Amino acid sequence: MGCVHHSNYIRWMEEARVNLMEQMGCGYKAMEASGIMSPVLEVHCQYRSMVIPI
Repeated sequence: MGCVHHSNYIRWMEEARVNLMEQMGCGYKAMEASGIMSPVLEVHCQYRSMVIPI
């Protein structure tokens, strides 16, 4: 169809968040080992335009 379905954006944002946490040295495994839980409880996204894959 030539465009990305809107449901993919949230998944990509979560992958980016987890990747950033890993790069900062505080990934999920390290946080959970120290007794910290960090679930995502709510997500809000305002779509401004579509992505057209190359």
